[in-house]
Amino acid sequence: MALQSVKEQGSHDIILVIFGHMHKKLAYGGYRTMLVRGMDKTIYLNAAVVPRVIDLTINDSEGLCTKRNFTIVDLNHGQVERVAEAWVMVGEHAHDDVEETILYSA
Repeated sequence: MALQSVKEQGSHDIILVIFGHMHKKLAYGGYRTMLVRGMDKTIYLNAAVVPRVIDLTINDSEGLCTKRNFTIVDLNHGQVERVAEAWVMVGEHAHDDVEETILYSA
């Protein structure tokens, strides 16, 4: 209702709505859609990823590191240019690897 009210007033352009509660993997099977572009060109992004942090052991000599999830949104002049989901290795002996999945590109 709040988004509809803002749209009806015409006071602001809504280019991006970010939320996150629903898990990526659904309880009864399958996966939910993380990003939808509405007919009004508004991008709706569900950024919830569970778990967001995964503990990893590279090997016994290198110790622990974690893999952490981020959602990256690139904006340019009030427009969404790109949305990506990224997994980053973090830790003393983590590699510089970043796994990135493009969810949207203008």
